[in-house]
Amino acid sequence: MTDLSFKEMQEMQQELQETYKEKWGGLYPEKFHTMMLYLFA
Repeated sequence: MTDLSFKEMQEMQQELQETYKEKWGGLYPEKFHTMMLYLFA
């Protein structure tokens, strides 16, 4: 298993966001609180 750099992880996350944009609803500041809740829940 190779080590991932922070940049590589960001690129993977961006690809996932584009792939699932319609399902996940995109990212915008108004959803911040809900997203943080799911992150730590």
